[in-house]
Amino acid sequence: MSEKGASSFKIVLASSLGGGLEMYDFVIYIFFTPIIAQLFFSNISHFIAMLTAFAVFAAGYLVRPLGGIIFGHFGDRVGRKTGLIVSISMMGLCTILIGCLPTYAQIGVLAPILLIILRLLQGIAVGGDLPGAMTFVSEMAPPKSRGEKCAWIYFGVNFGTLLASAVASLLVLIFNKAQMHNYGWRCAFIFGAVILFVGIYMRRNMDESKLFRMLQNTASLNTFPLRSVLNKKHIGSIILGIGLVWLWAVILGQIFLYMPTYLHVQSGISMKDALFYNTINLVIFTVLIPLFGRISDHYGRKRIGLLTCIGWVLLSYPAYTLIISHYTFAGLLIFAVLSAAFIGIAPAMLTELFPTALRYTAIGVSYNVSFAIFAGLTPLLLTYLIGTFHSPMVVTLNIIVAGLVGFLTIGIIPDRATQVLP
Repeated sequence: MSEKGASSFKIVLASSLGGGLEMYDFVIYIFFTPIIAQLFFSNISHFIAMLTAFAVFAAGYLVRPLGGIIFGHFGDRVGRKTGLIVSISMMGLCTILIGCLPTYAQIGVLAPILLIILRLLQGIAVGGDLPGAMTFVSEMAPPKSRGEKCAWIYFGVNFGTLLASAVASLLVLIFNKAQMHNYGWRCAFIFGAVILFVGIYMRRNMDESKLFRMLQNTASLNTFPLRSVLNKKHIGSIILGIGLVWLWAVILGQIFLYMPTYLHVQSGISMKDALFYNTINLVIFTVLIPLFGRISDHYGRKRIGLLTCIGWVLLSYPAYTLIISHYTFAGLLIFAVLSAAFIGIAPAMLTELFPTALRYTAIGVSYNVSFAIFAGLTPLLLTYLIGTFHSPMVVTLNIIVAGLVGFLTIGIIPDRATQVLP
């Protein structure tokens, strides 16, 4: 491997796996929501406690735009590398602290308050990290392989989600129900200590983005990136970015984060089996992502994106029908392929919407606004819809709407695959 190729590989590895380790910290909460609801909201009914626990999960997403603005400004003014180190450090520390929190039975209302504060801080950290990783890799990747290189970021992110699912499954196998409630769930969060040190080590050795260094050398850095991002010239691209990420966010929130709860509650599958199915589905999804990114470098992102959105609209209801009819793996396999096809092209397509001087901030705003609304609120929304309409199939409406929005958005976005970034 050439020196240039080795450097590119190191950057992609550090960005993707660093983001993956950070995503583990963020999503491990969702797999232990039933336990967290009982331990931190034990003074209210089970249904309200579950809604409240999901609301706390959503709160971490709702502050992600703030993280995107803070780290985006920092990244566009000071550098991509430093922002990535700070964000992963912040995430790891908060995760460890959640694992050490006393429960409602021990300190009363202070327990959920501290939990909410830590989840908000986690949301700010991850809101700055993933846009930074996409910005960093897209600026270092050769134009002809940008789709594949950016797809590896979400390979890494899914590695973190997969690791969270696998750790949750392992702990359920090791500990009985009483042990899980007493201390087993804490092990998953305290594991964040390993993630903290590994992530910092990986990112310390990265070089700064070449395109960003060129801006520094020519004194072309933007003094107030957020103001420029929201002006008339760029606001259209921000709206397109939000529309593009809408389906992306729903895929993560509905198809993977909420799915173990859906399988357990709606299909009557044990939590152990639900987590196992989800883990296998995540493996298939994760392995396929770089493949679709590579395909998009050769055949264009627009064509693949449009076809995939049509697939979401037409196949979501049949896939959920299979799941409810206990053909669980068949339904999940449909979702795994559709998810990989869309998320394999979306990161590169998003980075290609914005100029270098504003890219970190612009991605931070558009990506995190969509994720705050359409991923963070998804478990809460689906729990409410099912409880209100008493039908497990009502969840298909959420994904079909997202698919239609994705189709319209990609139809407008020009295909810039293989073009040099501005």
